[in-house]
Amino acid sequence: MMEKELYSKICVAQSIKPIASKARNEVVDKKTTYKFSCNLATILVRDREVVVVRLKISDLCKVYISKNGPWLDKDVVYINKIEKYLRNISKDSPNESIANSDALASEIRIYCSNKLESRFKKLKKDLTCNPDNEYIKSFIEYASAEYKEFDPKKLNDVSRSKMSAICYYYCKQLNLSDKSAIPEKFLGYLRKVESYVASAVNIVECASKVKYKILFSNIKLRIMKPIIITDQPIYSWEYVIKSFVCNHVDYEHFKEECLKNNHIANRLKKVYSNKETGQLQLDDSNIKTYVYLHTEMNILATMIDQEDKSMTFIEVSKRCCYLCELYIDFVQEQGSFLGNIGRYITDGNSHKLQILTSGSDLLNIYWQILIES
Repeated sequence: MMEKELYSKICVAQSIKPIASKARNEVVDKKTTYKFSCNLATILVRDREVVVVRLKISDLCKVYISKNGPWLDKDVVYINKIEKYLRNISKDSPNESIANSDALASEIRIYCSNKLESRFKKLKKDLTCNPDNEYIKSFIEYASAEYKEFDPKKLNDVSRSKMSAICYYYCKQLNLSDKSAIPEKFLGYLRKVESYVASAVNIVECASKVKYKILFSNIKLRIMKPIIITDQPIYSWEYVIKSFVCNHVDYEHFKEECLKNNHIANRLKKVYSNKETGQLQLDDSNIKTYVYLHTEMNILATMIDQEDKSMTFIEVSKRCCYLCELYIDFVQEQGSFLGNIGRYITDGNSHKLQILTSGSDLLNIYWQILIES
């Protein structure tokens, strides 16, 4: 019953304060280990999934990889290839390193093609809709001068890997100049498209360094099994809300305000609609839903199981959701060993908080914070 209550509250919280859908900022920390983790997270996202990378360095380099969904066979093949290339690059002569670096870049382009395409479309929209803006003119002038095949009127004909390279070198040039006149949104588009070339370059650079050769020559990429429950029973939305909003008039007002918000209404329909009729039923007590332990919580749960108290950096491909952020902040404030997390950029909504807590007291604290906010 306690587990059902936990999931019920989380589903309601998620409907009001959702999982973040925004990708993280592509500007990463300059510290080598952070930079490597960020770059690795970038090249491990094939489409819209959320990927977590935890780098653990001892006598060798272990990378724990978690995802908010099942791993496909092609994911495993790709990750094994990345591991092989990193090991080879760390041992290679300069000529061999170039060959392996090119092969690595090629694998990244193929695997991440869907994600790169979606990022390219956002940049293309800005380039075509705002051609008279000075910052657009500057980019088009640079791209046209450096790459003969670049035609602003035929952007669809430009290969996506070439576009990533154009953005990469243009961003390097911008880093040496004043960017204050360029909108942050456009800079974000540039960084996201260039991130695949930048990540490949930075990863190769890191693996090739003499001081990291031993670490990378023995690097291990460990795929973590996702924890998924396909038919989790939950209480109705009405039941959960009324446990905090006792007055029926107040409840009806709260429900009305939620349904007026299109984003909240759409999220409610995903969880609380009747599977046969498609009708929204907020008072239905016979609901089963799909829940899973999200990426960063999977990593943290593993750390607890291993009694690992080392300083940890967790890199995740999207921003942290409201509940996960609350959880991590709260535990750090309590002086738990999780306070040793050096830095995190996360997204995801933990559906297994009981793994990290004793009882429901912590969840109730969060719930009160959520209601008050």
